[in-house]
Amino acid sequence: KNSFLHCNKKIKREIVSEDYTCVHDRLSELSDHVLVNVLSCLTIQEAARTSILSSRWRYLWKWFTGCLNFHNSLTTAAHKFELRDDKVFDVERRKFVSWVNQVLRSLQSRTMEELRIRFDVTSDDDIHNWIKFAVEKKVRRLELNFRRFLAGRWEVGQYNFPPHFVSYSSFSSLTELSLINVAITGDILAHLLSYCPLLEVLSVIQSVCLKHLKVSGSLLKLKYLKLGYLECLEIDAPNLISFEFNGPAKPICLGKVRLVEVSFGGSFSNYIMKNLCWLSSFLVRLHTLKLNLALP
Repeated sequence: KNSFLHCNKKIKREIVSEDYTCVHDRLSELSDHVLVNVLSCLTIQEAARTSILSSRWRYLWKWFTGCLNFHNSLTTAAHKFELRDDKVFDVERRKFVSWVNQVLRSLQSRTMEELRIRFDVTSDDDIHNWIKFAVEKKVRRLELNFRRFLAGRWEVGQYNFPPHFVSYSSFSSLTELSLINVAITGDILAHLLSYCPLLEVLSVIQSVCLKHLKVSGSLLKLKYLKLGYLECLEIDAPNLISFEFNGPAKPICLGKVRLVEVSFGGSFSNYIMKNLCWLSSFLVRLHTLKLNLALP
């Protein structure tokens, strides 16, 4: 009997030992650098949740270098009725701004792949700090979308893009820039673009200050361009393959381009219908032409 008990205990020890080997945490044996690379493939919310795994993981997420995508799910159509109340909406806006600020203050990495902020934000100081963050972290893809959530809020002024930021050489890492409902003049935008030799995608929509713009010079890599209402536009981008424009019935000055896809809206689409010869300079390569005709 004693011999049997001794043998039984030995078997149990072996089973425990085998089980331990099976569940051994090999992931935590990886270097911090490798683990941070793994975390940076997740969303920032998912990466932050790993802080509860162990003391080793507690602060790893703060070195996140991936894509920061801030948007509020309450801005979906299902919640629009609820947020029509100004007080409710202001509370939601403060919560959103606080969330973004808290995350950005926590991050300690030197670079960031992407920063996208989509919400009806009006606090200039906070937006100013978000742009400063993008500059300091050498963000490659930047989107600031402050589109008004409800039609009744159009009277609220736009955020004015600060001119002193355009002299920062850190913008040289930008490959994609999207500004929606951001007030920026043609001179400031052109100056900013002169520091973006790697820029491939540019989108500027609903900017009340943007009336005149010249896209040329150092933008040799620009491939995709989307612009809203402008009174005067000059484009000389040899690698431009896609162009979307919604504007007045006035001709655009196009230099050397390689357009294969164009989309026109507003009064300009009607202008194209009456002046199809304007397309002749790039018609040979063109694959797609979209005209969103404006009603008379």
